[in-house]
Amino acid sequence: MNKIYIVDGVRYNVAPNREEGFLEKFPTATLGAQVEEQETAEETAINLAQEDEAVLESMDTDLTSENVLSEYDTEVQKINLSYDEQINNSGMQETL
Repeated sequence: MNKIYIVDGVRYNVAPNREEGFLEKFPTATLGAQVEEQETAEETAINLAQEDEAVLESMDTDLTSENVLSEYDTEVQKINLSYDEQINNSGMQETL
């Protein structure tokens, strides 16, 4: 079975009986499958980076003090309401 070698961006279809001579003549030749695997790995890395970037852009990263305090205040109000409901349901009155 012939192998594909690449030399300076040119693909060569090399028969098994000529492989040794070809490699002597072109010592920098790379096996085509190796090049294709490298290209595939690079494409995969680029795709993953683009997906990560899209996820980061879609995340709510608004951490301004106004936004954080607003969310904190809302949670405190929920806790206070829950506490008041528990007191009212138990029949006890809060004394100060």
